Amino acid sequence: MKPGSVCHALAKLEAEGLAETHSEERAGDRLRRVHAITPEGRRALRDLLRKALSAPPHSTRPDFALALRWHALLDSGEVRELVAASCRALEGRRADIAAGREPKAGLSPLADALFDNADAHLAADAKRLEDIQRLLGQ
Repeated sequence: MKPGSVCHALAKLEAEGLAETHSEERAGDRLRRVHAITPEGRRALRDLLRKALSAPPHSTRPDFALALRWHALLDSGEVRELVAASCRALEGRRADIAAGREPKAGLSPLADALFDNADAHLAADAKRLEDIQRLLGQ
């Protein structure tokens, strides 16, 4: 994440009344701002947490399913290459998850369960992509 993105997000949260500048101080040539969440921000955060925790942790991508339904509108070689690119991206994601898991090993049972769940979903997606590649090759 770039520093400008954080500043923009904080400014937006402040404009929406969800955060406020708590203090400002100089650190060399830079102005350092300390932000705090407002009571309205805490309510909004709790609402987001409720929404996130009450929904299934993973979902299928409707755009991918729709694209598969209409894949015949593209050249078959292009479709195979696009699905192969999806496989490569998925393997990259699996490698990122594995690399992130290693330094957090044994952090907590919840963290382990989340990594296990992510790995299971990515493995299922890999199997689905293998099946799609097999079917596209026929």
